[in-house]
Amino acid sequence: MISVACQLKSSSGYVLSMGAGAARRHADESCRTSVGSLSVIKRPPQPTIQTKTALFGDVLTAKHILTRALLSRRYCNGVHAESNYTAASGAQTHSPSPAPVSASAHPPAPAPAVNSLQSATGNTPVPNSSPTPADRNPVTNIKWNESQVSRRERERVLNQRGCIVWLTGLSGSGKSTVAYALDYALASRGKISYVLDGDIVRDGLNKNLGFSREDRAENIRRIGEVAKLFVDAGIITLVSLISPYREDRDRCRAMFPAGDFIEVYMKVPLSVCERRDAKGLYRLARSGQLKGFTGIDDPYECPLTPEITMEVRDDWGTAILPQEMAERVASYLEERGFFTAEGN
Repeated sequence: MISVACQLKSSSGYVLSMGAGAARRHADESCRTSVGSLSVIKRPPQPTIQTKTALFGDVLTAKHILTRALLSRRYCNGVHAESNYTAASGAQTHSPSPAPVSASAHPPAPAPAVNSLQSATGNTPVPNSSPTPADRNPVTNIKWNESQVSRRERERVLNQRGCIVWLTGLSGSGKSTVAYALDYALASRGKISYVLDGDIVRDGLNKNLGFSREDRAENIRRIGEVAKLFVDAGIITLVSLISPYREDRDRCRAMFPAGDFIEVYMKVPLSVCERRDAKGLYRLARSGQLKGFTGIDDPYECPLTPEITMEVRDDWGTAILPQEMAERVASYLEERGFFTAEGN
């Protein structure tokens, strides 16, 4: 009769208490049987699917407990207790253990609230205040990836040079009308252009901006940045904006290489613009229903040295049509080499 020397434990806790190899060796030794002088090793049965599932669950539970223990040791009361890393050197410095506090001591002041923004080290919390644009998008987090296709190569494909034509003037001066007439004139010549109209951009990209001086400046800045991308793509970009403040227009001019920013001043008298009043805005402004309207209760600063000045009548008093104004701008661009890739 075969007598079994030991009985295997079936609980998963036994397996977790030793490695897999050790468990197998122990099972081999424990299941050794003897018949007379003949030694026989009786192997334990192979684990079933249910047994494997139970073991896997126990392993996950043990891993979870171990992780919680490590986190509790590493972070005590929300303070990093193990080590801090400095961004400059990358060296690791251990923080000293906090001194014991007696029962009579005053309780420590609560730590200031923090938001999710972190310093460059990733460890230092930032005070809970409204983040500035620099905090939301710090310069250190920006990496400029150079394209394999340069601006000049794009311009050679299009056989033209990118530039920006900035039409400025009072509401009703004809900026958008001339811009779209110029867009058509350029397309007729086989040139690629695009109109960034103030009303259309405000309906989408800048729909969160009002008409305060600060919002007007931000509106112009954003459009200038978009136009800069269009010009880099080799497109002749036509911007139609009131853009009343000289400082904002000059700031946009500074974004572009010399000669690539063509300012077109729509020099139309206020009386003519108010008589047109296609949108009814002058009537609202005069009645006091519309505040801060350019030309009525908000100033318009005329360009000092625009590349092109447009007036509604020529020296002989003849009215100038928008198509004629567009042709004048197109001729200016052609003379300065914007209709070929090489240019001047």
